[in-house]
Parts: sequence; C-alpha cells; structure tokens
Amino acid sequence: MLLETDGQVDYGFLNKDVRGKAGVGLTYIPLRFVRTFIRFGDYYDMINNFASLESVFSRSNYVRCQQFSVSQRMEIVNGLFGEFTFDYSDQFPITDMKLEAWSTQVFGALNTPVDFERYINQKFVSN
Repeated sequence: MLLETDGQVDYGFLNKDVRGKAGVGLTYIPLRFVRTFIRFGDYYDMINNFASLESVFSRSNYVRCQQFSVSQRMEIVNGLFGEFTFDYSDQFPITDMKLEAWSTQVFGALNTPVDFERYINQKFVSN
C-alpha cells in the first residue's frame, strides 16, 4: 500500500483569508496499481492559462474556485492504465476582494476583476 499527499496553502494579508487545496491518494492493490485519489480546495484559479504576459498576473485573469474531485486509476495490462475522474468545481467572481494600490498601478485597467454569474462546472472524464 502507498499513501500519497499533495497540497498548497495561501494566505492573503490584505483580505485576511486562507485559501488552498489538498489531495490524498491511496494505492491499495499493488499488483494492479489501483489508486483512488481525492482532491479538495478553495483557491484562486486562472481563467486563461495562455493570456499575454501582462494579463497572466492581473486580477482580471482569476476566479475563486471551490473544488472536489475523485479519481480511480488502475493498470489494465502491463504498462497500460485507465482512469476515471469526477470533478466538481464552483466558480465565483473575485469582485469583492480588496486590491493593493501597487497592483492597479502596474496592471492598470487589466487589474479589474471580471464580474460574472457564479457557475458550477461538473465533468466526468475517462482516460
């Protein structure tokens, strides 16, 4: 048996908030490499990973994401793996966040967070 963990924690000094994500996985049938991995978190996520360099770090490129996912992976034959993943994420705009003055000076109009209706993204993926 093998236990895996991963995660990250962020603290916002201006908004006094703690955000982060964590995951734990257990491989419990060693000869088939059967692994179940659970992830959860409340963090800020990028909207566009391929934005221009100026836009990548601005607040207009971020949303608040509350996420939960479960993955099940298994070796089908030697070296060939199959995986099923259920991912649930709740997306919020970050329009109510306090922003530092320097960030507005650096990014200008791009630093205004995008306002949108909260939405839920659910997907089931098989690989």
